[in-house]
Amino acid sequence: MVDLAGLTDPDIAKIRAKGDDGQLADLVFEGRRPTFIHLQGYWAQGIANDPRLDRDYLLLVQDDPSSQDYVSSQDYVRRDAVPAGADIEAVRSGAVERSAEISAMYAAAPGRDCGPLVPGQLSVTGN
Repeated sequence: MVDLAGLTDPDIAKIRAKGDDGQLADLVFEGRRPTFIHLQGYWAQGIANDPRLDRDYLLLVQDDPSSQDYVSSQDYVRRDAVPAGADIEAVRSGAVERSAEISAMYAAAPGRDCGPLVPGQLSVTGN
C-alpha cells in the first residue's frame, strides 16, 4: 500500500510538504508502482493528471463527481497486473456495485470514527 496523503509514508509526506507534484508522480509511477491506486479529492493531486496514470493503469470505477454526499474517488489497477483475457468489464461492474454500497454507508454515517484506538488494537471492536 502506498499512502498518497503521506500520513504514514515519510517520503510522500516530505514531497507533499514541498508541493512537488512531479516528484510525487515519479515516486508513484516509476518507483513504487502500486498494483491498485485509489484517488480521492485533494489527495489525487499530482497523480490524477499525470499521463502515466492512463498509460499504465486501467480505470475500474469512478464515483459520481457531482454527488454532494462525499468526495469523488477513482480506483485503478495497473495494466500489467491484469491477466490476459480477464473480463475487466465484470470487474468494473462489481466495483461499481460495491462502490455504491460503500458510498451509501458513508452518507448514512458521516463523521463516524473507529472509536478510541489503543496500542496493539487489531480491529474496531477490540481484538
